[in-house]
Amino acid sequence: MNLAPVILPALAGYWFLSQTYYFKPTLAQTPPYTFPLLCAVYGVALGLAALVCAGLVRLSLYWLPDLVPPVDLVAWIEAQVSASDLSTVAILLVLTLALPCIVNHYLPAEEVARKWVVPDESPLARLLREAAERGTTVEVVTTEGDSHVGR
Repeated sequence: MNLAPVILPALAGYWFLSQTYYFKPTLAQTPPYTFPLLCAVYGVALGLAALVCAGLVRLSLYWLPDLVPPVDLVAWIEAQVSASDLSTVAILLVLTLALPCIVNHYLPAEEVARKWVVPDESPLARLLREAAERGTTVEVVTTEGDSHVGR
């Protein structure tokens, strides 16, 4: 069984989500059991975009009949989906590596941080929220001297 059609989009989705500033707060708030599904959804979207790009390239090469032999469209799509033809895989890798850089260039981390700021948030609430997003522990000491450590 060829696992490339399953693993490659999931890894591409994980890379895209983890390297893009815009999605980091969303990932921090996502329950752990839905994280693989979210990666797979974004990876499948990237895979479909790569398939469309490969199809457009293949279609544009039909204008040069000496370079590209005619091919059965159904067989070509099956080869792309099964990852036996590496043209779509190559385009998927290029999209996966390039898109986070492009998105991060147009949406810098400061702008994304401003989007996720809660208005009228107290410093303690902000500390607790940021600790929950990062998955770190916080120590809170009350005026009575009680110390509470936790997430």
